[in-house]
Amino acid sequence: MNNYKEQMINSSKINEKRQKELFMRTFSKKEINTAFIEQLSTESAAAFIIGLQYYHKDLTFSDDLSNKHLAILAEKAFGSEEYIRLVTNKSLLSFLGDINEEYYKELISHSKKISVTDCKTSPDETFYKKLTKTNNEEIFVFSTTSQISELSLKLIKANENKINELNIFMVSPLILSHKSLLDLSKEHDVPDFAIPNMQFIKNERVDSIRRVLRILKSINIIKNYSKETNVKVNLYFYVQNYPNLKIRALESRDFLQLFPSSLTFANNLYRFGLEITNKDFIEDFIRKVKVYSKDSNKIYKLELNEFEVSKIVNQSLKECALYMIKQDVEPKSIYENISDMKLILDDNNVDLYIEKIVTARKRLLDFMGKFDTQGPTYDITTKINSTVNESKNHVNLIIGNEITHVSVGIVFKQDDKYLLIKKKKEPYTNKLSIIAGHLEEGESPVDAIRREVKEELNHNLKNFSTLLENFLITDDYCRHGRSNHLWYLFYSEEDFQAITPCKDEILEVCWMNKEQINKINNFTVASKTVLTKVGLINDELRN
Repeated sequence: MNNYKEQMINSSKINEKRQKELFMRTFSKKEINTAFIEQLSTESAAAFIIGLQYYHKDLTFSDDLSNKHLAILAEKAFGSEEYIRLVTNKSLLSFLGDINEEYYKELISHSKKISVTDCKTSPDETFYKKLTKTNNEEIFVFSTTSQISELSLKLIKANENKINELNIFMVSPLILSHKSLLDLSKEHDVPDFAIPNMQFIKNERVDSIRRVLRILKSINIIKNYSKETNVKVNLYFYVQNYPNLKIRALESRDFLQLFPSSLTFANNLYRFGLEITNKDFIEDFIRKVKVYSKDSNKIYKLELNEFEVSKIVNQSLKECALYMIKQDVEPKSIYENISDMKLILDDNNVDLYIEKIVTARKRLLDFMGKFDTQGPTYDITTKINSTVNESKNHVNLIIGNEITHVSVGIVFKQDDKYLLIKKKKEPYTNKLSIIAGHLEEGESPVDAIRREVKEELNHNLKNFSTLLENFLITDDYCRHGRSNHLWYLFYSEEDFQAITPCKDEILEVCWMNKEQINKINNFTVASKTVLTKVGLINDELRN
């Protein structure tokens, strides 16, 4: 046991295969029950909880275990300095991207540690007490989906004369356009006893939709607060991933609370805290937070006006509908869990939101029609490289013994009209097309569509979702001499303040409704194919 504990706690020094061998040799023949957990020492509990998140499927658990037993494990593990170091460093690495042992030592030297048990109430009491004694304050809060409660905002509002600015960071509700929400799905890949009662829906995919609705509730709470106060409120969403770290900071008061959450379990079951009051450390840390807030690859800032909030709510619900289609989630699964959703969320909008999602799902299925995936499968965020060499910088694959390019396109919609461009270059001169182009070497489809929109319209694409992916068009001869193209099609209702078309590529930009589109025969082959696939070109309307 001692050999395992030492190596598991220092898990970065051994490979995954060796980790599992050590864990299974130590624990696989034991039934994991109340007595087992209660007899674990501090170091044994630390080693066990670290391994549990990876290898739980190979263990046997008794029926008497519940959430409280994970909390007991975490409380015991909190007594291990190496456990605190491992969990904290992994969280800091996720957020800061680059740390060293000296940074961790400095952090710990300035920190008061808060146990798992004390984290239930003590940090809140300390934070709000500090808030009452500050002035001209700027507050920073990192959350997941629901840390910003109505109660929290009431307490902040009671002291709003002391606050200049409130910065809130949380998981994005855009379940497909952004990655951070699905990044939390790891909290379901744990033993059943470690899934929080009356907090999660057991069905992981339905629970992802529950999380979206929880975030939408938080957005509305924050929006309403921003209207009722003179405090400047900024709301930021994590784009790529949840940084595995909850933060609360009072800049003027030189007070910082960190709650590392780098394990796969729901963090409220095992969370411990660190409180820092060292002025120099806090100033440096908040500088890092401010740099992070301006990184558009990691953060999306939502303007808290009615138009922008309404837009992100509608986009989130539409992405939930598309997520249901992509993940084969039937409406029945949603309705079977709607009572639990309402109980967990305590939000009067749940019924309305669910109906909008289910209705949008039906419309999307009608809109998309049925199609078969004919090409290889790549995720939209996977960076793709050529499998065959050609003297071009775009991706070349071999599909069915033919050299095949990878193409991306996007359907833009505003006020029931769709954006089309008239192409300038041969062989497409004067042909109408959606915004589209080839995937360049080492790009993902998401990278490529953002680049194409920027190059052709001088617009930074932010809110979009996937319509179709991994489908093959075999009769589209491009200017590079190939007819086979593996396609990814995206969709956006993003608002354009201004369009600046690339003069080298585009002769004209126009917006057309569905009826107008069906009166035109002058499309590129690829655009006609994809617009037909999604139902914008309809033979009945064209006759």
